[in-house]
Amino acid sequence: MNTLAEALAQKRKEDQTPEASVVEATSSETVAFIEFMPTPHGRFGYGTGQLLHYQLQTRSPGKDPAELPQILTLGFATSDVILTGKRLEGVTELLVEGKLKRVSAQADRFSELHPSMPFVSKIEVKTINGGAEA
Repeated sequence: MNTLAEALAQKRKEDQTPEASVVEATSSETVAFIEFMPTPHGRFGYGTGQLLHYQLQTRSPGKDPAELPQILTLGFATSDVILTGKRLEGVTELLVEGKLKRVSAQADRFSELHPSMPFVSKIEVKTINGGAEA
């Protein structure tokens, strides 16, 4: 009976912590769509076949240290998706392997919650004609 109580306590604790990962991937199958969640209630999805290019940039250390160090731009046929965060090399690896499923943004204060995992603080979607969607 004690084991059940401990399991329930652990489950409650997990439910109160923020998402464990801002990047979701699949282990066995290739995904057809990548979903981006700039806010908890906003979602954008793009087919992986629409991805034309990506570019990972690291900001120089002389800039404002409060800014997160990396920007990953994903160029789709109709929009550019700009991810700002840390350790975004992991996102590009999943992207190349065809296993990137979902990316969601979290508050900056969670950037070191999982120090070995990619962290995304901002997702910006810009249509090709220059207007911003999110």
